[in-house]
Amino acid sequence: MCFNKQIGRANWLMFLLVCLLVILAGKSGQAEEQVARTTLKVEKIACGACLRVIDAELHKVPGILGMTADLAVKQITVDHDRKISSAEVAVAVTAAGYPARVLDSAILADSQAHRFQREPGFGSGPACCNPGGSNPVADSWRELCRRFFPFLRRN
Repeated sequence: MCFNKQIGRANWLMFLLVCLLVILAGKSGQAEEQVARTTLKVEKIACGACLRVIDAELHKVPGILGMTADLAVKQITVDHDRKISSAEVAVAVTAAGYPARVLDSAILADSQAHRFQREPGFGSGPACCNPGGSNPVADSWRELCRRFFPFLRRN
């Protein structure tokens, strides 16, 4: 009986030691990089085409990681390196023709940052803009051809 208690205690101590080593190993590595998240109010955005223009302009700025948008409240959220100021992000969006003002800026872990999902430029690479979805430019041309050249329609 006494032998079993000692084995049980030894296993318990070994478990605690392993847990402690795992915790220390996680903290001893380099601290995770931090990035900035800037929320901008952009009054002129109205549709996805506006967002494509802003997206293309932001792709040109080194250090900008990605963006998300909420068209209902006319806001975009841009994740970028901490070396870039929030004002510089607003200037980049304004340069695209969409006057922007900074609403909020925060620091977050790199793992939480939004990343661009495609390469710069419209329709570049095999994934294009909207993999599995429709291409707005191709859809527009298709619609024009359907309306003005009905005899070219495929069955």
